[in-house]
Amino acid sequence: MSDSSLVTEAKQEIAADGATGERWIIAPATGRSVTSLPDTSAQDVEHLLVRADDAFRNSWGSTALMERSHRLRELARLLAHDTPYGLSASVGTSDAGRAERFAQALRAGMVWVNTWGDIEESVSVGGIGQSGYGRELGLHATDGYIRPRAVWVAHSSAGTR
Repeated sequence: MSDSSLVTEAKQEIAADGATGERWIIAPATGRSVTSLPDTSAQDVEHLLVRADDAFRNSWGSTALMERSHRLRELARLLAHDTPYGLSASVGTSDAGRAERFAQALRAGMVWVNTWGDIEESVSVGGIGQSGYGRELGLHATDGYIRPRAVWVAHSSAGTR
């Protein structure tokens, strides 16, 4: 299914639903937080998609709105992946199961659920793709700079082999 037909189907489903439903906001952490988006109707979907595409191209992140529609959630995932960067993402919802499934589907080094920007210094995670920043943090910070190896030494009275 092409992206344009996915958009068309999502618009039709929202129009048929007659309600704006549950909203999820996805905002990769770029230093610019997205705190809210307007309620949507079928007419608003195209505007939001253009807005999301503009965010991908002109900042280092994305903005996508998801309704109850599975196709629109899939579209949000496609939009989130339509960038060479993958530092982080944020998912907001009251449904923990959906948040977990969507977070697992995102290609991002860090995913926050119902929060944004919380970090733990001992966690060495970074971005995916061209967003590799952050791997220098955490317990495994030296892994990229060292080459662990093993040296076996025989300690026997028979001498060396």
